[in-house]
Amino acid sequence: MRLSRRDLARVAGMAIASSGLAPGVPGRSVGAQTPEASESSPNEPLLSLLRYIPLSLVEENYSQGHELATFGDGALRLATVGVEVPQPAAKTDELRDVFQATLPVPYGSLAQASVRAEDSLSLFEWRFVDVHRSLYTMSSSGLLHVMRGSFDLDALMTAWSANGYQMLEVDGLAVASISAEADLDFETELGRLALASANNAAFLDDGTLLYSPTLEALTAMLQAPVGTESSLGTYDLVEAVVSSITTPLSGASLLPGPAFLAPLPLILGGPSEIEPDELPAPGPLPLMGLVGFVSGPETPEAAPEDGDTEPVPSGSMMVASLKYTTSEEAAIAAKRALLELETGVSPAVQVPFADRFAGWRVGHIAGSETMMIEIDLYGDEGIWLQMIYNRDASFLYS
Repeated sequence: MRLSRRDLARVAGMAIASSGLAPGVPGRSVGAQTPEASESSPNEPLLSLLRYIPLSLVEENYSQGHELATFGDGALRLATVGVEVPQPAAKTDELRDVFQATLPVPYGSLAQASVRAEDSLSLFEWRFVDVHRSLYTMSSSGLLHVMRGSFDLDALMTAWSANGYQMLEVDGLAVASISAEADLDFETELGRLALASANNAAFLDDGTLLYSPTLEALTAMLQAPVGTESSLGTYDLVEAVVSSITTPLSGASLLPGPAFLAPLPLILGGPSEIEPDELPAPGPLPLMGLVGFVSGPETPEAAPEDGDTEPVPSGSMMVASLKYTTSEEAAIAAKRALLELETGVSPAVQVPFADRFAGWRVGHIAGSETMMIEIDLYGDEGIWLQMIYNRDASFLYS
């Protein structure tokens, strides 16, 4: 027997770990020194890549309501659903299962460029499947990429030399540069595919591969982990929303408060114990939010074309952690989110949220400044990222 949406939408108590952090001020960092990696943190992989993104390069994103960073952990997704990565000599058609399994995982434009390349090894010396984890952000200098994966320094040096990079030294580190500025070059395949985002690159001892359009931005990325530049990874608001997610993320988008502003959706007036009149309008705007993807154990089968079959939950979740100025604001936001999920309509496609999701849980612990949401997804797992890009997740701020 299938449970009703009303049954699925009950509030469940969710333990929200107290971070002990002050609310913070946009643009400030906890401290200059990068903290040691915490083996107990399930999302340390995300934080470790965020430490390469200087705050100075994404300050405009906060005020303009743009994403601060987008993260994908393809290796975790593949391991969770039991898909093995083929050997380096595998042909494109042998990678079909990998491509299908990683559809809900954001990789960034350079990984996509490697798929479109006639020979990705000659351009980058790595393939799409060699990128295990990636993080990218559109900064004031252009698109920045941070990657971890199966990379080899000698092979990278060969590709850099073949594609016209010059080797430089920045703060004692070897850097490959085609152009110090974000110059576009449509005469080469690399230039056409990367659109300047691969103009400057560096491979570090810890296995991190960095790309930046400008040499200045790459220098800032190199300085951020050692404390010369403050980073997203040591920003108190970022640490607060990341630490509240207790399940490893296969994907995540880090959003500043202004990014949640969106048109109010329609209200169906469905059953709910919460009355809209009880809630102040508009609702409180979060200081910082993280919206992510937690993978289920299997890759969902394609939806039937006739549309008559009941959709089946995929086992995956869309999760959100939102940090507010006060615990009172977080409590109000949790009530509004539940009401919106129960009775609201998607602003983008005009479909009730109750029909788009298999179920949900909204939680807030008294005294906490963080509100949490877990949403059970059907087979269209990539909806979590589409809703962010389309500003369609009005339940995050209403």
